[in-house]
Amino acid sequence: IYGDNILSKISVTAVDQDKILGFLSPFLRTGCTKFENNNLNFEYKKINKFLIKKSKKFKNNFKINKLINFLIFLKILKKYPEMLYNDDISDILKSISYEKYFDKTLVSLYWFYKYCYFGCGFFKKFFMILHNIYYKHISNKYKSSLKAYNLLDINFDIYFDDARKFIVNDCNKYNLIFLDAFTPSKCPCLWSYDFFKQLYNHLEGDGIILTYTTSAAVRSAMIEAGFHVGIIQSNDTNETIGTIASNSKSQIKIPLTEYDLGLIKTRAGIFYRDENLTGLNEALNASRDLEVKNSDKISSSQFNKLYNQ
Repeated sequence: IYGDNILSKISVTAVDQDKILGFLSPFLRTGCTKFENNNLNFEYKKINKFLIKKSKKFKNNFKINKLINFLIFLKILKKYPEMLYNDDISDILKSISYEKYFDKTLVSLYWFYKYCYFGCGFFKKFFMILHNIYYKHISNKYKSSLKAYNLLDINFDIYFDDARKFIVNDCNKYNLIFLDAFTPSKCPCLWSYDFFKQLYNHLEGDGIILTYTTSAAVRSAMIEAGFHVGIIQSNDTNETIGTIASNSKSQIKIPLTEYDLGLIKTRAGIFYRDENLTGLNEALNASRDLEVKNSDKISSSQFNKLYNQ
């Protein structure tokens, strides 16, 4: 988008089971320096560091551009116009309790499109006329900027389905897959050997999968599925921050270490199995736990002792 070699067409396919979260995704704020909430189950400060960081190597901020979110909003709206009259979405976006999570301008654009599409009660009409004049200007400004950045050639499709079911019925091949499911212990259905076999068949010849997890069980499943597997490192600290898998060895710049490969051979490296791609998470966990219990492989703690010696 910002580099010298701008692709003529970018196609993005997003899959999520939760339609409400999918509809809300374009409105979420990013790169907020004063965003704190102790009830959130992730460390926002660490994420925030990457979102707003400036670097000599990169001319642009890591903060997500509002134009991208506006583009995603338009794409979702075109495919799912019912988002504008979804009561849950409207209630969440107008709630004072949640307003700090959302970008005010994009939320206002939501109301602009909602009232443009569906009108409103008589007593609100005068206010909405003024409101729409202002936000039509904002909307047109965004659209002009999209043209300037050549972003209209991005095709964004979102599907609300079980990713396993989706991938089985999908005939497309991809250059890049971001796998951002919940942790393997919480959502093993999207980290199984059988799911990775499906992903392998949906990658182009030099395609890659990127994920945050460094789980030995996940890496083991990737290798068993036929992938070459390596490490994603932080440019700043050289710490391991994820895993890369590819059907092309040339895409792996940092291979797994001797320690990583050793850990895969322990009980920790026993992967999840979901042969029919329909298993419930509880059942998949129970099945793996039983396999781990009956395995004659050494434990990860035993391996660590031997490795450190």
